[in-house]
Amino acid sequence: MINILMVDDHLIVREGIKRIINDIPDMNIISEASNGNEAMALI
Repeated sequence: MINILMVDDHLIVREGIKRIINDIPDMNIISEASNGNEAMALI
């Protein structure tokens, strides 16, 4: 299983990527962030 922390400042882009990744077996988006500071806080 590949766990993914997705980071992008555009919500619509994150939603699109999430739909694509959710259709791929063995890939899982575990969290999302809208910028680098949020991502670092999640790590």
